[in-house]
Amino acid sequence: MQLKSSDLIESCSPFFTPNYHPANFVLSHGSGSYLYDMEGKEYLDFSSGIAVNNLGHCHPRIVEAIKDQTSKLLHCSNLFWNFPAMKLAKRLCELSFADQVLFLNSGSEANEAALKLARKYFFDQGKPRSKVLAFEGGFHGRTMGSLSATAKKAFREPFGPLVPGFEFAKFNDESAISKIDKTFAAVILEPVQGEAGVYPADEEFVRNLRKRCNETSTLLIMDCIQTGMYRTDCLFGYESFGIEPDIITLSKALGGGLPLGAMLTKKEIGNSFNVGAHGTTFGGNPVAAAAANAVLDVLTDNRFDDERRRLVHDFGKIVYEKISKLPKVKSLRLKGLMLGIDLDVEDITPVFRKIRDNGILVTRIAPRSLRVLPPLIAAERELHFFADGLSTVLN
Repeated sequence: MQLKSSDLIESCSPFFTPNYHPANFVLSHGSGSYLYDMEGKEYLDFSSGIAVNNLGHCHPRIVEAIKDQTSKLLHCSNLFWNFPAMKLAKRLCELSFADQVLFLNSGSEANEAALKLARKYFFDQGKPRSKVLAFEGGFHGRTMGSLSATAKKAFREPFGPLVPGFEFAKFNDESAISKIDKTFAAVILEPVQGEAGVYPADEEFVRNLRKRCNETSTLLIMDCIQTGMYRTDCLFGYESFGIEPDIITLSKALGGGLPLGAMLTKKEIGNSFNVGAHGTTFGGNPVAAAAANAVLDVLTDNRFDDERRRLVHDFGKIVYEKISKLPKVKSLRLKGLMLGIDLDVEDITPVFRKIRDNGILVTRIAPRSLRVLPPLIAAERELHFFADGLSTVLN
């Protein structure tokens, strides 16, 4: 007798803490741009596991790499070198501005490490700095440190007091730059604020921010966790601004579906993490690192780059031709393969559920907003299917 989603949810959901509100079906498997529930219903996944499955579900190159590594070494800790992590570190540095990498397990942990490193760097110089400037609308994680860099009151209020020393300014506001002085250890921002509704940083704002950080010797941390791995128009989200940050953080799509975070920085900064200064049991796990190497194999292939560029072009064209003119679409923001849609509705929940009932998965990010994150391997017909499905619901 085949198990049903409803029976499983009824019998197993009491064993979970109630901080999530999952869909009313249980997923069975995935392939490419699609997910399938236990009843066999097909869903076009344009949430991409919240920007994790950039290469879709069960990409053959990633699956092969994971299978191969699991037969060799599952875990060894950072008391020992492992080849997949060593290979990955070298590649990430060669592809970016960085000299050094610290591997972790998630985006929150990567940001936590970056914030700790910024303070440790100035401590080592005998000129301690503790203040960090972050921006309204930003989201950097749920640990106590990364949460302290997140301004949204609903996220912060139940967990106070948080880590002291964090201040906030308006995103893309040039006047905020002048408040940075030599009491700040770091400034942290996202190239695109995904959780807020897909709001890209202005190029001039970021360049002026970089200039001010140079003037005050303040470290610039770019949180590229959601924008990395070509989610926008470049491999790492910071590259489109023509500047080099001091530290970047990665996660989500880097591991191809497995938990993996990374903090990248220059040698003179990274050396402050001397032996014992920071640590992680699972960071740089050989299986996750093997998966990430497979991700980079695909993303750095010139043939894939041509396909990705076509996809970005087609997605933009379809968005503006089919979606921007739909009834109830109040505004939209598009950056690469990140789309935020604001709807003129009192409550987006019925719309969100109807889209899901029609076999399309997106995420809701505000009372009236949707976030759409198609995988980088989506076909043109799937882009049209999404646009037509959204049109059917809103009409």
